[in-house]
Amino acid sequence: MGLSIIAALLTINLVSFRQYSEVPEPVYVLENREKAVYLTFNVLWPDESLYEIAEILDIYEVSAVFFLTGEWLEKHPEEGALLLHEGHELGFQGFSRQSMLLQEENSIREQLEQFKHLCLDTFNYHPLFFRPPYGEYNARIVRTAKDMGYTTLLWNMNPCLIPGQEIEQVLLRLEERLQEGAVLLFPASSSSIEVLTETLDFLTWKGYDFGSPENLYR
Repeated sequence: MGLSIIAALLTINLVSFRQYSEVPEPVYVLENREKAVYLTFNVLWPDESLYEIAEILDIYEVSAVFFLTGEWLEKHPEEGALLLHEGHELGFQGFSRQSMLLQEENSIREQLEQFKHLCLDTFNYHPLFFRPPYGEYNARIVRTAKDMGYTTLLWNMNPCLIPGQEIEQVLLRLEERLQEGAVLLFPASSSSIEVLTETLDFLTWKGYDFGSPENLYR
């Protein structure tokens, strides 16, 4: 009987260890996605180019995830409504885009709840995606988002990483690093317009499809 109790305690401890040692990871790339890439945009400031970006995506029939801050959305609900109307998803990157690395779970949870209720009250829309400010994360941030039903979505390639780079160099770097299921990041600004168009043309020429954001949620 003593051995049975010890075995039971060991099993409980092992299960508890596994539960607490399983650290949720953000999504950088989707595996097993043949010839598909996913587009995301960070919206950081008011910019008329957001309308032009929406038009370009409409021409190419591409849906994307646009990551906003709560402060931005409070000031620009019309732009948020436009993106939803065009079939895109709204994501969240902090209410004021301050780093969350040193924040407690309650603070992170409060910001996520605040953004969710802002979307529900303004658009009757429930966001699914979270991107921590500056792409900085730790286990507490990702676990809190997951517990609240969010997918933490980062990226594995930024075609606009080097400002002012010649478009040929951008496409060369893109081709070298491109993989199936890649998540691409673009800033929602005028500086990315040419790169976005050339990237979409290049990926189409290479035979890639543009994946639906709903496939990113998990």
